[in-house]
Amino acid sequence: MNALRMNKEIEKNLKRMRREESQVHRILLLGTGESGKSTIKKQMQIIHKSGFTTEERLSHVEHIRRNIRESIITMVCSMNTLNIELENVENEESKQYMMEVPNFYNTEEFYAHTRRLWNDKGIQECYNRSSEYQLIDCAKYFLDKMDEVQKHDYIPDDQDILRCRTITTQIQQIDFTIREKNQNACFSAYDVGGQRGERRKWIQVFDRSTAILFLVDIGSFDTTLREEPTKNRLLESLKIFDQVWNNRYLRNVSIILFLNKIDVLTEKVKRGKKLQDYINLILEELQDEIETGCDENYQARLSEYQELFKNYANFDYKQQGKKRKSSIIKTVKKHIQNEQMFLDNHPWKDEVPDEAIRMAEFVKDIFMRVAKEKRKTESGENWHENHSCEYFYTCAIDTDNIRNVLEGCRTIIIKEHLRRLSISVG
Repeated sequence: MNALRMNKEIEKNLKRMRREESQVHRILLLGTGESGKSTIKKQMQIIHKSGFTTEERLSHVEHIRRNIRESIITMVCSMNTLNIELENVENEESKQYMMEVPNFYNTEEFYAHTRRLWNDKGIQECYNRSSEYQLIDCAKYFLDKMDEVQKHDYIPDDQDILRCRTITTQIQQIDFTIREKNQNACFSAYDVGGQRGERRKWIQVFDRSTAILFLVDIGSFDTTLREEPTKNRLLESLKIFDQVWNNRYLRNVSIILFLNKIDVLTEKVKRGKKLQDYINLILEELQDEIETGCDENYQARLSEYQELFKNYANFDYKQQGKKRKSSIIKTVKKHIQNEQMFLDNHPWKDEVPDEAIRMAEFVKDIFMRVAKEKRKTESGENWHENHSCEYFYTCAIDTDNIRNVLEGCRTIIIKEHLRRLSISVG
């Protein structure tokens, strides 16, 4: 009798657990490495939880200091490859120090050498050519703040934590609750590493997913993968998006596309970077891959990518609509207004160049063309009937921007969850 009662109790608890789990909105943060997934997860903690405790802030100090060390050493090493000389020959001593000291010490000596190098025009030229090697996005931010970071009582603020770069090597989860129409809506977001070696873990979180936030570094057109320096990051992102969108296990999971780092794209355009200058390199990479002898279906897909990128020369963003142009301008301007430390140094703070808008619209266009492409199942049904793709222009380090975007995502995700539960929503 006790065994029967125990079985009933177990069944009751299992039903309760399944019911509770079915009410949780599971969000996957996917994208290639350094696209901003971990930053969005941090923003969720700032926006939907209580932010960071002092202990959590202090745990980032060592990572931030390592970001400074990695940045300056990367640039020093890259100067040789790029044939760049230091302007001040006296700084050769500091360069040798960086090359010869194997371990990191948070000492005044290290920061003195770093400060001299960072102020040298040779290093600044190397920084301006950072698309030619692998340099973390936060390099300038933390090198400009090294006087503060080196202090023994330094406590990172929200912006420091958002900018801090660490590689995600395991699945990270954040749970939070939002009040929705007099009841709590529960969310679980999963951040998975985006480097090639980490993507095999993605399938572990596919099950019972409500929606995917897929992040694209919209300014990555001139950079290559850290794990494979011959591969263009933007092209890699398009390939992965295509694979996720057409994955048979995700046919019922909608995707919200975050066209991220719109601020980085704008800054690159201001420095004279143009997507057109890199189109041929992307086309050559695709052609090389086609000629390696991959299967015919994949060759055909790569050829379709080629046609997408060839369209850039004649792409007219003005035909895309004033509303979307306004969205890009608003995102960039709002970010610049929030970045008080940059205001005095940005004469372009009140304008977004047309070329940046054109490039942003083009990247959006090629991703959405993949999402809108018709595909049939073996039985002739619409492959994409049960999921959709929406997009937002984002700046992951801008809390106000991400708060507004996540508010828009919340409505989409809840409706998607209800649809999958076969509940009619108006």
